[in-house]
Amino acid sequence: MKIFSIRKSQEFKDINKKGKKFYSKALILTSLKSTDHFPNQKTNKSEAVEFCRVGYVVSKKISKLAVKRNKIKRRFREAFRQSLKNNLIKKNYDYIIIARFSAVNVDYQSIVKNLEFCLKELNKL
Repeated sequence: MKIFSIRKSQEFKDINKKGKKFYSKALILTSLKSTDHFPNQKTNKSEAVEFCRVGYVVSKKISKLAVKRNKIKRRFREAFRQSLKNNLIKKNYDYIIIARFSAVNVDYQSIVKNLEFCLKELNKL
């Protein structure tokens, strides 16, 4: 499955407004089926029939230092890839991962556990 990025502000707002949310200690995960909010989504069908889109949000409230914010984003990206390998990610869904304040102090394994917990709970809904 191919992972695309969510880059437009309006798409973040739509997913955040209409999507299902689940909270954990280090992050907030929002999920929404791609066709529910963006029916004319352009993807290269020959390249990726199965895809998901993901966006990461780490605000300056979390840390003023860009180095720390980027480190959190890198950890989120890798945790999402690992969850994809564990078949917890649904195809044709959009995900937004929002960092909480405690994400600065937790280690990578805790982020993976938090993300997988949120994904399992969202898949139950």
